[in-house]
Amino acid sequence: YSFFRGLVATYLAFASQAAGQKEMALQVVYENRPPGQLPFGAIVIHLLSAELTEAAQVAQHGLTVTAEKNHSNLTTWTHYCLGCVYYERNDLKMAVNHLAQAVDLRHLIVRRGAIESMVGLTLAYQANRQQDEAEQLMKLLLEFSLQTNNPAYVAVVRSFQARISLRQGDLASATGWLQTADLSADVGPMFIWLEVPWL
Repeated sequence: YSFFRGLVATYLAFASQAAGQKEMALQVVYENRPPGQLPFGAIVIHLLSAELTEAAQVAQHGLTVTAEKNHSNLTTWTHYCLGCVYYERNDLKMAVNHLAQAVDLRHLIVRRGAIESMVGLTLAYQANRQQDEAEQLMKLLLEFSLQTNNPAYVAVVRSFQARISLRQGDLASATGWLQTADLSADVGPMFIWLEVPWL
């Protein structure tokens, strides 16, 4: 019962935020979380509202809570969100730090979350001019996506490869992907994903 109540509350909170009712969204999150649990939805709502400082504050506190309760899944998601915050702030050292921890724990979260953690870390490596690390991680990312046997996940990674090609000025590779891309398996964007093939 509590799981489904929490799930419904999460969707209600995200819908409220999307409708411009952020305060109501946060109220729903805090009123429906189990006592002493990380209000993960609050981190997402702050991210969606471009409130990076607030998102970081909740997430930093959340790392303490998840460590005390040994919630590896939420710890991984929290590192991912913090990595996104620091990447947006162009604090690349901290972005790499948190995203690398999320990647290390990638087997503890859903596969799309693991893929997005690797996407984020690759972007942070590239922005920090750590090209060798970015290329090595890109190989791991492609291998990981192929092992899922899920066309939607493979499409995300192929899209990301095209994005990296664009950043490197390799228009031929990016255009080649665009001409052959099959986005029929796309599962649609989630609010905190870094790579959305349709975009």
